[in-house]
Amino acid sequence: MFSFALALRKKAEQRFSPAGVNFWCHVSEGAFASFGFSLVSGGFIFPVIATQLGASPFMLGAFNSVMGLSFLAQLLFAHRMESVHRKKHLVLMLGIGQRAPFLAIPLCLLALATNAPLVCLILITAVNLAAGFLVSLLVPPWMDLVAETIPKERVGRLFGYRNSISSAMSLVSGMISYALIAGYAFPTNYALVYFLSLGSVMISWLLFTLVDEAPQDAPVRHRQSAREYHGELLATLKRDQAYRCYLAYKGISRIGFAAMFYYSVVAISPKYGVSPAFAAGVYATIAAGVQIVGNLLFPLLGERFGHKRLLMIGAVLHAAAALTAAYAPSGGWFIAVVVLSSMGVAAQAVGESPLMLQVAPRSKRIGYMVLSSVVLAPVGMVASPVAGYLLQEAGATTLFGLAAAGILAALIPLERCRPAPEDALAEGEPVPAAPSREAAG
Repeated sequence: MFSFALALRKKAEQRFSPAGVNFWCHVSEGAFASFGFSLVSGGFIFPVIATQLGASPFMLGAFNSVMGLSFLAQLLFAHRMESVHRKKHLVLMLGIGQRAPFLAIPLCLLALATNAPLVCLILITAVNLAAGFLVSLLVPPWMDLVAETIPKERVGRLFGYRNSISSAMSLVSGMISYALIAGYAFPTNYALVYFLSLGSVMISWLLFTLVDEAPQDAPVRHRQSAREYHGELLATLKRDQAYRCYLAYKGISRIGFAAMFYYSVVAISPKYGVSPAFAAGVYATIAAGVQIVGNLLFPLLGERFGHKRLLMIGAVLHAAAALTAAYAPSGGWFIAVVVLSSMGVAAQAVGESPLMLQVAPRSKRIGYMVLSSVVLAPVGMVASPVAGYLLQEAGATTLFGLAAAGILAALIPLERCRPAPEDALAEGEPVPAAPSREAAG
């Protein structure tokens, strides 16, 4: 199978440039990965399985809290990942760990779910936690590899295509999962879903092996101790104004985005009377459809007008959604809320990663991504419960009004985020000569 895929790449290189072949390798492996991962969506499948094995709501909440700490894995091992000159082999090894649950969980279910449900619950929870920490480690080197193998002007289009395919795959995989789960008894039904997912994600891994990581001319960073590396990360915040502005935009906007979780909660409240089935099913379908369109449209806008402006458009769309929810006269208006917020999500998904890759210097991309996780993860963990408290004590109008104000306030640091001149020129902005990054305030 691998030899067939390698032959397919060689044939493709006869018609496309190596960068073009890399682009479609990333897109195709993303399609199979999206299908496999969405079949066993962690937000739906795992809680149901765990509940059937005897997990309490408190245990599920504790699991999510521990998963929220997965950014610590990046902090502990980033200094080692940064010193790896070629990232492809690192991504492939971590990718095997990421895919391990698709084999381990169905085997545990078939062997233990009936006779030893508690043991089965402990094992599949441990496997999921380990995989979550491996995913946290995988993201920075994968992003670095994307930046090295895809031309800068096509990065936004790559993420747009991948996100659009992911939304479409979510629709298809949801129907397949439902058919398998409804058609077989527990635990065979969930095991079949995981085995199907395993086939898809392994095809994805195989396609990723075909990405050509050309030799890099960037200097190899010497191996640092964890203390030296973390000290250097903190110094980064002091000297890189563009990065500080990027983090400020992400942090402030994330506080506002926390209110998105409560749109459907407010819609099904007695005030608006939307049925739970409509909110869970129709809203999700509308959101997926809108994001498919947005993920195809926004890459073109990002390449034409710049990814920073695209993020500004996304922020305005999110703020409009929050204000519509704050002052909605009836439940029907929440369809507009879903459409606006879904378009905002698509704009973010397409614009944020390319801008991050432009802000981060080439030799320190992984460090910048790790520092972003360390700074922003606690914000997300605190913002959601605070938003819930505001909804409970002050009401929806106050919560969504404050969310809109916060999202619009994030435009201020975003406007001040100015990457290095060569990157800014790629954004279509005429920037005069500027001092080096080290000398910049």
